Amino acid sequence: ESETLVDIYTLQLLYVFVESLAIAQEDDPSLGTQQQAIGALSHIERIIKEKANLFIKETPKRHRPPSWTEASLDVTIRWLLRQCGRIETESRRKCIELVCTFIPLLPGIRSIREYFDLKIKSEGNIYFIERFEGTISKDKKTRFKASLANQACLTDMSETFSLPIVYQWLDTLIASLDCYTWVFSQGFLNPLLFQDNNQQSRLITSLSYFISKISMNTLHNIVSYFPASSQSYVFTPNDVRQFDTAKCTVIVRLLNFITAIWSKYPHDTKRAIDSSFYSNDLTKLILTCVFNPTQIGFDINNEEINKKLPERILILLKSMTTHLPEQLLQPFYSNALQMTKSDGMYNLTNELNMNPVRWSLIFTITRGLRLLYEVRLLAKPNQPEQYAKELWTTMLTKMITHEEDFDKANLVLTIDNQRGLQALFDYIIYLGIKVFKKNSC
Repeated sequence: ESETLVDIYTLQLLYVFVESLAIAQEDDPSLGTQQQAIGALSHIERIIKEKANLFIKETPKRHRPPSWTEASLDVTIRWLLRQCGRIETESRRKCIELVCTFIPLLPGIRSIREYFDLKIKSEGNIYFIERFEGTISKDKKTRFKASLANQACLTDMSETFSLPIVYQWLDTLIASLDCYTWVFSQGFLNPLLFQDNNQQSRLITSLSYFISKISMNTLHNIVSYFPASSQSYVFTPNDVRQFDTAKCTVIVRLLNFITAIWSKYPHDTKRAIDSSFYSNDLTKLILTCVFNPTQIGFDINNEEINKKLPERILILLKSMTTHLPEQLLQPFYSNALQMTKSDGMYNLTNELNMNPVRWSLIFTITRGLRLLYEVRLLAKPNQPEQYAKELWTTMLTKMITHEEDFDKANLVLTIDNQRGLQALFDYIIYLGIKVFKKNSC
C-alpha cells in the first residue's frame, strides 16, 4: 500500500469497520456482512502491525475518527479498549484481538500486562471497570447502549417488561463476563479490583441477581419481577427458545469466569469476592447443569452443547475442588448427596422405575454421576458391583418383556432411548460389573 494513503485513511477505516461490524450484529450470517467486516479489520490489523512506527504520533494529513482526541496508536488502543465492552459479540471479540495485537507495538511497553499495570497506576481500577461495565456518565462518548453501571439488575432497565429489554440486559452481562474472563485468564488484571470499595464494580451484584432470579426461571417468572400490568403476555415456542439460548449463553460465560479467577488467582479471589456469592443458588445451578441441563434450557440434542458443556463443567469443578476453601465446597457435597439419595430428584434407580422411563434424563444423570465421582464431590455407592447388577436387571426388564413362548422387545430405539441405554450400560460397566458374554442383536 501507498504509505501516504496508509497514513491518511487507516485509522479512520479501522473506526468505520468496527462500527460496521457492530451494526451487522443482527444480519443473517448468509449475507456475509460480518465476515466481510472482520476480513477488512484483519487486513487493517496487518497494515498497522507492519507500519506501527508510522502511527506512534499523529500527522497533519491523517484523518481523525469522530470523538478521538488524537489519531495515534495510543488513542487507537484506548478507543478499542472501550469497544471491548460492547454488547455486539463479533465486534467485541475483534476489538479484544486488536487490543492484544496493538499494545506490544507501543514504544517502551514490553507486555500487555505492563500496559494494564500502568493504566491502573495512573487511572485507578475505575479505568477498566468503566470499559468493561459501562459508566454512569452522561457523556455520549462514554455512554453504552446498556451498562451494568446503570442497570445492575434487569428491573433497573425499565419499569415495563419487554423481551428486547431482557435480551439487552443479558447481552450486557455477557459482554462484561467476556471482558473479565479475558483479562483474568490471561493474567492482565487481578480480581482484587472487585475489592475496591470506592470504585466498586457491579459485576458480582449482577451475577448474583442473575443466578438467583433468572438462571433457573422462565419468562413467566421474569414478568412477575416487574410492576403489575394490565397487559397479559403470551410467549411463543420461538420466544422460549431464544430466551433459553440467551440465558444459557450467560451460564456458560459464568462457568468460564469462575474457572478463570480460581485457576489463575486462587488466593486473591478468596479476598476479592465475598463468600455470599457462592450461594446455594449457584451450587444448585451448577449441579443442575451436571444432572439435567435440559431443565435449565440447554439443548443436549445439539452435538456441540452435548460435548462441550460437560467438559466446561469438569474443568470448573476441578478448579473449585482444588482451590475453594472447605466451607465453600460443603454445599456442593450436601446438595449432590441430596439430589441423588433414594428420594432425591436425580436418583437413578427411581428414574429407571418410572413408567415410561425418561431416557434422556437417564443419559444426563449417569454422565453427571461419573463426573462428580471424578472430582470427588460425590462418593461411589458402598457396594458398586451389587448396585451395578441391580441396575443391569432393571435395564433388561425395561428392554424386554418375557412372555410364555417368546421374548418381546419392550422398547422402541429412538435416539434418546438409544443414547440413554448406552450411557446406562457404560455406567454399569464403570461401576465394576463383570460382563462375560455379550450377545449381538
